[in-house]
Amino acid sequence: MKGYSLTAVLLAFVLFVGCASKGAPPGPSSPHSQESAATSLTHVLAADTHYYLDGPQQARPPDGLLKAQTKVRLIRDAGSYCLVQAENGVKAYVSTAALKKLQQ
Repeated sequence: MKGYSLTAVLLAFVLFVGCASKGAPPGPSSPHSQESAATSLTHVLAADTHYYLDGPQQARPPDGLLKAQTKVRLIRDAGSYCLVQAENGVKAYVSTAALKKLQQ
């Protein structure tokens, strides 16, 4: 039984640590990239929403707050969190529940 519990803890740790990315800092790399992000906005935040730059780790505080009605582009759905790019260029993870699809 102990072996099973240790395996579960190790698996959870690997999955948790594996969610963090070490990529470039968020934000547009050029004015053109910000413009293209604005033209492909897909969702709006229904409420003020905390965001995480490196992944939705719960062991640390959020990196910031995006205001309600901020338009975003959905990049990747990761279950209860999604990677989005906000209209101001910030790429971050937000709660999937906070997203509302924009009407076309």
